[in-house]
Amino acid sequence: MKEVNVLSFGAGVQSTTLALMSQNQAHGVPMFDFAVFADTGAEPDNVYQCLERIRESVDYPIITHMQKGGLLNGILENEKSKHRFGCIPAFVANQSGEVGMLRRQCTKEYKLDAIVAAIRNHLGYQPRQKVTHKVNMFIGISRDEMQRMNTPLTPWMTNNYPLVDMAWRRNHCVDYLKDNWPHPVGKSACTFCPYHDNKTWREMKRNDPASWAQAVNVDEKIRGGFRGSLAPLYLHRSMQPLKDVDFDAILARNDDQREFGFLDECDGICGL
Repeated sequence: MKEVNVLSFGAGVQSTTLALMSQNQAHGVPMFDFAVFADTGAEPDNVYQCLERIRESVDYPIITHMQKGGLLNGILENEKSKHRFGCIPAFVANQSGEVGMLRRQCTKEYKLDAIVAAIRNHLGYQPRQKVTHKVNMFIGISRDEMQRMNTPLTPWMTNNYPLVDMAWRRNHCVDYLKDNWPHPVGKSACTFCPYHDNKTWREMKRNDPASWAQAVNVDEKIRGGFRGSLAPLYLHRSMQPLKDVDFDAILARNDDQREFGFLDECDGICGL
């Protein structure tokens, strides 16, 4: 059985660290045969810039795969199209006014399924053809995010977490990038991800107008629900239109309501 080493590349801090470690043959990280970037069509520009810079700097190919035309298009076309798409975990209130989140399907359908499809395609497999390779999947989860470690996506994959094995936390990756990469690296996540905390939303509103405009547009588009749902949906847990949320006021009063963050994103792909 032939083995291949594959990086799940999100163009965030941890996966960029692994991409460079492989290229530099550092810290025991092997040379990858290829990497996969699952594109939702909704990453901020800095993520796509990082993707292209790394692609030009490493000796192994980085494959980009977009599933079902991308999550952003799926949401924006929701009103006109009856095609099913994986919904995002938007905030919704029940009849008693209690706020919860919709079931998250986007990570599986636009990230995980995209990774599997890209690997199969790159290795030359036809649909439903049995995979005879052993795929060693390398994932950039650091020790401070160990709860995101998960079972392999398929029986022919084995998950590897070099940063956990090295006892590296995210701050170790930041230091490594300072010494080995001259460009900024941010967090990989959809612009409109409901898991953003208030600091992230405020930072986007202040410093990334294109991403902010995209998020506001999505927030307005989902107000009517997904696939016929009558309940209004919101990207922010305050159940206000995103454009009206006063992030300064929320952060100033040190709101003790639980923040939803990327550690809640249990499949361990987004944000890396």
